[in-house]
Amino acid sequence: LVANFTSNLNTQNASLWNISILNLQDRYLFLRNQDMKVGIGVANPGQKLVVDGNINITGNLIFGSNMTIRFNPANETWNISVGQHDLIIDTGSESLVLGDGTGKIDAGTLDPIYTIDGERYATYAPWMIGQKEETTGKVQISNGMAVLDFDNEEKGSDLWLFSKVSDFGEDMEHLSVLLTPSFNGNIPRVAYEMDSVNNRITIHSEYDVEVSYRLTAPRFDHEKWKNVLEDGGPSGFIITS
Repeated sequence: LVANFTSNLNTQNASLWNISILNLQDRYLFLRNQDMKVGIGVANPGQKLVVDGNINITGNLIFGSNMTIRFNPANETWNISVGQHDLIIDTGSESLVLGDGTGKIDAGTLDPIYTIDGERYATYAPWMIGQKEETTGKVQISNGMAVLDFDNEEKGSDLWLFSKVSDFGEDMEHLSVLLTPSFNGNIPRVAYEMDSVNNRITIHSEYDVEVSYRLTAPRFDHEKWKNVLEDGGPSGFIITS
């Protein structure tokens, strides 16, 4: 090994020194006191620690507050492999944000877990083909009708939010409506009427009963998320027809 030590003791700042340890393959351990930077396999580190090669950590890697993990270059795919083990991401808070809140997660099963009286239960999030939004609710029919008026719904309510994040289409052709009337001794016929001009749905019933509704529509950016994916990504579930 060849070790080089340089210092400048004739200036006002006597702590400016570099240490380079060079082996026969021209690989460096570079310590620079001036800006407290370390390079391993790098002769002139641009960050506090720069490593050219693999890192094997058997203990914990602890980060401070307000830190950022950044992968460069941004246009490449980076893989985090944990073998057959679970990957647990504990954010220390209630949220895990991907892509400034607009990222995409590829996963075969989403399972919100509930612990009830000490016992764990799986609930399995439902799936729908295509990028769609959905909302459900109930209305009371009065004088044979009830109106879902999206423009006059309370701000922040389910119906208001559903209308803001969905693409109904110019004539509401993308909006699907399912209705189920309650039973009060009779089985009423129910129907809906779409009014794209006034952005509302009128529900009609031959009896004044409670009606449950289920509304489904593509999300505002559904054209971005195609059903057929480009080659090169994860395979996911493999099904042979």
